Amino acid sequence: MQNTLTAKLLGSRRATIGLGIASAVLAALVLIVYLNRYRESVNVGAQPVSVLVAKRLITKDTSAAVIASQGFSELLTIPRDQAKTGAVADPATLRGRIAVADIFPGQQITLADFSATTTDAIATRLVGNERALAVPLDSSHGMIGQVQAGHRVDLYVGLGSDAGSLLKLLLPDVLVLAAPGVGGEGAADSQNFVFKVNSSAAPKLAFASDHGTLWVILRPSNGADRTPPQVVTLQSLLKAGG
Repeated sequence: MQNTLTAKLLGSRRATIGLGIASAVLAALVLIVYLNRYRESVNVGAQPVSVLVAKRLITKDTSAAVIASQGFSELLTIPRDQAKTGAVADPATLRGRIAVADIFPGQQITLADFSATTTDAIATRLVGNERALAVPLDSSHGMIGQVQAGHRVDLYVGLGSDAGSLLKLLLPDVLVLAAPGVGGEGAADSQNFVFKVNSSAAPKLAFASDHGTLWVILRPSNGADRTPPQVVTLQSLLKAGG
């Protein structure tokens, strides 16, 4: 009986030792897996990613188009684990959207900072001293149906006075923000163009529209030469013709 008891004790001790060894092996395996995953997570977190960061204050309602064209943001490379949720890497992702809150210098730009819907409103394409001015033009003077939004044009004004009539370059290389299409039957002969000009040119264009005759001259899409500031009068025209 004593031998039996001794055998049981030895068997129990062996089982305990075996269980301890198995537990130790399992714990070691778990630790190895954990360390491997931790290293992987550290490596992934340290991987570089590109994010857009504000270079200056971007106020609410500023469009992504203005931010891109005016250089209000820059692309920086940072560790992945420092990137905010929804951080923007490609400016094209924000095309047509506007800021829904102020974005401060050095702040990462995220999708949550911009509207969920897109807009092409003219006001979102203006910045600084840029102004948008609507000008009515008839089909012949405005090349309606030919001049489209995005084209660049030279604007001439014809004026008459007691001293005689003249035609002169008013504003060169003006961006067309909006243009009327070809009118259907019964459409009004005069339709509004919207031009982007600076704040000092806006009143000149408004005055010329009210008191003179405006002409829209379409410029080449690429490689346009500088337009000379020529003034044409009856005398100069006759002289040139002679």
